[in-house]
Amino acid sequence: MVYNVYMNEKTMTFEEYCVHMYSENCHERRQHGQKEYESISEYVNNGENERFLKTEYNKFLIKPRTFLA
Repeated sequence: MVYNVYMNEKTMTFEEYCVHMYSENCHERRQHGQKEYESISEYVNNGENERFLKTEYNKFLIKPRTFLA
């Protein structure tokens, strides 16, 4: 994955989307004093997370946003 580039629906794969969401999740958990997932694999495969991520990625493809990765 390339960092410090603008990511959008034309360049972002599902795997890259998961990395972005994992990073956001870690940030939020630190802010709330919660234990972070130890790896992206643990994050994606925990409970309903994979289904949630696929649903949100599909929404992203329909209504994309550009953000700094």
